[in-house]
Amino acid sequence: MEGIDFVPIAQSTLSISDDPVIKSEGDSGATVFTFAITLSDPIGSNVVVQVDTANGSGTTADNDYTDVSQQVTFTPGGSLTQNINVLVTGDTKVEPDKDFTVGISLDSGSNIVLGNTTATGTILNDDSVTVDVRQLGGNGATLPEGDSGTTGFSFEVAISNPISSDVVVQVNTVDGSATDADNDYEPLSQTITFTPGGSLTQSFDVLVNGDTTVEPDEDFSVDLNLVSGDGSATGAILNDDDVTIDINEFGLNSADQDEGNIGPTSFTFEVTLSDPITSDVQVRVMTQDGTATIHNDDNPLTLAAPTIMLLDASDTLPLGDGITSVNESAFKGTGAEGTTVILFANGEPVG
Repeated sequence: MEGIDFVPIAQSTLSISDDPVIKSEGDSGATVFTFAITLSDPIGSNVVVQVDTANGSGTTADNDYTDVSQQVTFTPGGSLTQNINVLVTGDTKVEPDKDFTVGISLDSGSNIVLGNTTATGTILNDDSVTVDVRQLGGNGATLPEGDSGTTGFSFEVAISNPISSDVVVQVNTVDGSATDADNDYEPLSQTITFTPGGSLTQSFDVLVNGDTTVEPDEDFSVDLNLVSGDGSATGAILNDDDVTIDINEFGLNSADQDEGNIGPTSFTFEVTLSDPITSDVQVRVMTQDGTATIHNDDNPLTLAAPTIMLLDASDTLPLGDGITSVNESAFKGTGAEGTTVILFANGEPVG
C-alpha cells in the first residue's frame, strides 16, 4: 500500500547462560545455584519460557538438590534477563562431585529463536572422612590379662561422616612392651569395610594370653592404614600376678638337730618363689634370737653375718643380665641352732 512503511520486528534469541555454575554444597541448609535466562532483543509481546531441572550424577532422589519446574514470563519493555535459582542441599556425606542440568523451552511467544537451551550445575564435594581407632568403652583396652586362656581387648574403628562408596581399613597389631614373641597377645591383621548407609563404627577384639608370670604392665598398639587417613590406639596389659616368697627348713629335719659338742653346725633353710619372674627380686635374710641367743654365757654361739640374697631369674646369673625366665626357684640360706631366720623382701618381713 502506497504511503505506508512496514518496519520488520527483529527476532530475539532466547538462551540460558552456557557458563556452568560450580559451587560447594555446604554442610547444611541450602546453597543457591543461579542461572541467567536472556533475550537478545526487545520483544513486542509476552514470551513465556518453561524451565526444568534434570538429574545428572546429582539426583533429587539422593536429596542433592530441589527440583525446579516453572515458567518465566518476559514482557515488552521489561528486563531482558531473568534468573532461575536452584537450591542445592548441604550435607556431610563424603561423595564425588555431582552435577545436574537446567533446561529451557519456549512455551509461547513470537519472533523468538532458541539459542543455548541447557546449563549445567556442578556440586563440589566439600566433605572428608576421618578414620579413627579407639579403645571401646571405659578402660576397654586396659585390662588384667588373667592367669590362663585369653582376654579380649576391645577396640572400635569409626568414620566421621557418611560415605557414598566403600572405605576399606587395614587393622594391624604392633608390639610394644608386650610382644607376640613372648606370647603376650595374639597378633591381628584384618580388613574392615565400611559401606554406604552402614554403621559409622565397627569393633574388633585383640586376644591377650593369660599367664602366671610376674611381670610389669605391658602394652601393644593397633594401627590403621587406608587411602584417606590413618590412626592408632594402645592396649595396656595390666599384670595381675603376685609372687610369694617363703622360707622353709631344707631337707629332712635339717633345722631340728643337735648342736654338737664342738665347732659350728650348719642349719640349712630354703627360700622359694611361688611363680616365675621377669625381673630381679632382692631378699634380705636375717637371724633373730629365740631361746637361743647370739651370746650365751654358758655356751656362746657364733653366727654368720646377716646375708643379702639376690633372687634373679636364674640361680646362676647375677643381677642386671636381663634374664626373662626362671629355671630354678630354690635358694639356700644358713642359720644356727635355735635361731629363727627372718626373710625380708622390699623392706618387709615375709615367710
